Amino acid sequence: MVVSRVARVCKNDMGGSQRVLEKQWTSFLKARLNCSVPGDSHFYFNVIQSHSWLGRLRVRHGSNCLRFR
Repeated sequence: MVVSRVARVCKNDMGGSQRVLEKQWTSFLKARLNCSVPGDSHFYFNVIQSHSWLGRLRVRHGSNCLRFR
């Protein structure tokens, strides 16, 4: 079974304070990719071969944009 995931950690993330979340990234986000052809087909294409940096997007929570192939 192959499961593709993408994750993000901010470059300057030093973790939490000494008492709360010590040595744990506070900006860590992850998502599972599940790409398939619509309908009854069992054809999945969710294996990441490469990615491209598209730049910063201006959205509510401040995000970056990557394109996956």
